[in-house]
Amino acid sequence: MNEAGSRRMATRGSWATFLFTLGVIAAAEVFVTVEWSFPYCNDPQDGPASAVFGAPFPYERWSGASSLQYDFVPHLYILNLGVLCAATWPLFRRLSRRWPAVGNRRMGMLGLGLCILVGGWRIFCLSSNLWSPVASLGHAPYDSYRELRPVGVALGRHYECSPSSFWFGPKWQAR
Repeated sequence: MNEAGSRRMATRGSWATFLFTLGVIAAAEVFVTVEWSFPYCNDPQDGPASAVFGAPFPYERWSGASSLQYDFVPHLYILNLGVLCAATWPLFRRLSRRWPAVGNRRMGMLGLGLCILVGGWRIFCLSSNLWSPVASLGHAPYDSYRELRPVGVALGRHYECSPSSFWFGPKWQAR
């Protein structure tokens, strides 16, 4: 094979690996993510405190307006996908080289299929107002983005935030 042909094959393999990485990360992030807490969760005096989710940066929060509506920060969601893809792409690249029998085309098609499924789900959530884009997740005076601390891995989403005596002490009081 000449040099141009081998370069073209390497480029196709890189795109297939990238699509696979993006699809796996986007699909995994729908089900498994990090839950974040803030001081108000320890002593919610003025009503329930809502859970915050996202890995590695918090980007999604139950809005409290309805049982299914979540606020989300679009630029942080995209940043999260970028960071997670950059962190895991070398691993998937190495695996794709070790298992050439799987084939770049199959891997790329699977990744593209996952991207389409997750993208379709996100578009459905946006169009049906289950996801509301916001600039920030902070609700003054109860919390701010700077006060968020990770408290655990979440499998799925829930409404109430988890209090953390590790980060905020046993009895935090609103100022």
